[in-house]
Amino acid sequence: MNKQFIVNNIFSFIIMTGILFLNSYQLYSQDFINAKIFDKKISNDIVVIEFWAEWNDKNKFEDLDRLNECKKYRVDVNENESLKDKYDISSLPTLIVFNDGEEHKRFKANIMFELDATKKDIQKIIDDLILQKFR
Repeated sequence: MNKQFIVNNIFSFIIMTGILFLNSYQLYSQDFINAKIFDKKISNDIVVIEFWAEWNDKNKFEDLDRLNECKKYRVDVNENESLKDKYDISSLPTLIVFNDGEEHKRFKANIMFELDATKKDIQKIIDDLILQKFR
């Protein structure tokens, strides 16, 4: 084998690894929204919003990206106090399931700033909303 062939293969491997990493990062990255676009983002379909703060990142809802059949966003309450006040967010994290712009269900953190709800609990609410649309 010549050196150029080896260099080209190494370069191709590095590029492909980078592409796979970026794609997997996008798959599990979370979109943040702010007060300016909040109403537009929740206006249609089923949307789950996690009200969040960086100081409590260790207690964020880890399965937010894994919820199915809904849109999912995080709101940083430190940067969006108007939303914190509007939705009366008193503990973090708080997850709210919206259906066509209306609050349907709320999950609040306990006294330890931990969310007691599981992915299964929240997915059941989403699934029930989807079934209601077909009745």
